[in-house]
Amino acid sequence: MNFIKRLSGSFLLGLTVIGLALSTSAFTDSEKERSKFAGEVYYNSSAGEYNLLTSPYDSNNCLNSSPNTCAWKRTDKPGTVPNQFSATEADNLKSQGLIEEMDSKKGVYIP
Repeated sequence: MNFIKRLSGSFLLGLTVIGLALSTSAFTDSEKERSKFAGEVYYNSSAGEYNLLTSPYDSNNCLNSSPNTCAWKRTDKPGTVPNQFSATEADNLKSQGLIEEMDSKKGVYIP
């Protein structure tokens, strides 16, 4: 009987350790996922329509031909930023702290 009690105690302790390990892993994975998107750049392709930039940002490619922000940079704040959005949606994303201006340039960006 004592053997069964010791065995069940060890089993419960083992389950607890495994549960803690899995919960720690899930937290670490979510942090990696969040930081994976931080720093992404979205450029003004035309008249306030923003697209995800797949090449490095170069401020010299911003043509001063629009009153809209040339490029936005993704912050590390949790939340969703679509690959494409409008200038109106950009204002909303900025107010949520999900994006910030890449620099102070205004205009259309030519990738």
